Amino acid sequence: MLTEDQVNNPPYVPAKYFHVGRVKHVELIVIHTMEAPDGPRTAENVAHYFQEPAVEASAHYCIDVNAVIQCVYDSNTAFACKNANANGMHLEHAGYAAQTACDWADEYNQKMLYNSAQIAAYLVKKFNIPVQRAEFAGPNDPTVTKKGFCGHVEVPLHGSHTDPGDNFPWDTYFDMINSILQANGDQAS
Repeated sequence: MLTEDQVNNPPYVPAKYFHVGRVKHVELIVIHTMEAPDGPRTAENVAHYFQEPAVEASAHYCIDVNAVIQCVYDSNTAFACKNANANGMHLEHAGYAAQTACDWADEYNQKMLYNSAQIAAYLVKKFNIPVQRAEFAGPNDPTVTKKGFCGHVEVPLHGSHTDPGDNFPWDTYFDMINSILQANGDQAS
């Protein structure tokens, strides 16, 4: 469980590639998997990976069981998912898109998802994003018709990514976010 300060002011490891500012309002919280093993330093390792000159990618937050690392400030645009960069906040999670439901339910992943849910609750409140699945105009039209959460794979014309995978526990994750919002006296969306 993260402290309030860790949620509001996570350690910052700046990514090399991102755009300063935003050209659209935030409508999406996009869930990613790092395609890196679960581990106590995975968030730090991937954050440092985003600093490499050859890596033209980034995310707002990298999350594992022990840490949340911010790589791009919320007010800036990460290079995380084609057609969801300008209007998305991007959360990278330790693990793989190929994880099973049992993998997501293990102790490590449940703790990591709770860390993520704490950041997501903060973003939900900050950007007025409902705790629901996002919807798009169509499979070839990334116009957001319903604000909310989505996986990288769900963004129309996103490319070839499959994360966070078919077994990502959306219901459990949303329950965690709503519980955090309620515990903080915030209205769950």
